[in-house]
Amino acid sequence: MTVTQIDARLVTLAPKEAARRLGIESSTLANWRWSGRGPRYVKIGGRVRYRAADLADYLDDRTRTSTSDPGPIAD
Repeated sequence: MTVTQIDARLVTLAPKEAARRLGIESSTLANWRWSGRGPRYVKIGGRVRYRAADLADYLDDRTRTSTSDPGPIAD
């Protein structure tokens, strides 16, 4: 594992920053957490945090090559 990969697993973002990076509202991210959708997150001392690596994985899982590509995950 490279230093960059380790950093991506250690760097955490507050929900507002994670939502900003995904281009969505923080309330949408909160709804996704409640319904079990969206990127993985961690709870540290009762606070919700998002690892940069998990946001990247979430986006990778939703990358498509055409509009007819349903992808491996159906939300």
